[in-house]
Amino acid sequence: MSNQPPADPQAGPNLKMRRAGSGALAERARGSRSFRERRKARILALETLYETDVARHHPGEILRRRSAEVEPTPARVGYARDLLAGVLQHRRELDEIIQARASEFPVEQMAALNRNILRLGLYECLYQRATVPLKAAISEAVELAKLYGDDSSARFVNGVLGQAVGHLIGEEADRRVSQIKNGGEV
Repeated sequence: MSNQPPADPQAGPNLKMRRAGSGALAERARGSRSFRERRKARILALETLYETDVARHHPGEILRRRSAEVEPTPARVGYARDLLAGVLQHRRELDEIIQARASEFPVEQMAALNRNILRLGLYECLYQRATVPLKAAISEAVELAKLYGDDSSARFVNGVLGQAVGHLIGEEADRRVSQIKNGGEV
């Protein structure tokens, strides 16, 4: 009798695949942690934008206070700070785009929550495209509307962002076609 363990029916090439698969699972788990952190950062940014909009408190002070309350990770606070700064910097442009897509609802008369979810989602669609896919940005905004808004918030946010992104994609496609026709590189 041999002192070697019995043959493992899953040894050989399958063992390598299982090991590689477990690495893939670990990578997915890290990715989902990152996803959860970004969602929590969006929530932190939304709460800050909302309070800034409604109570006119200073956004930096709100973010510091809210961060102290929930003790978030540095990555979460960093992404929330980036989102907050970006929305505040581009607020006029974001509001113009929102107004063009929801013309029957003046931005200043929209529910403050919906207005700020739209600003946040649109900012990610326009300025965070290198790290956040358009569909993910819209989906996350809709999820925020479901979590915090009323029954119609999610549909409203999805409709406005869908139109804005559709328009954006159409303009980009038109620019590419024009560049190609004019002999330019894409």
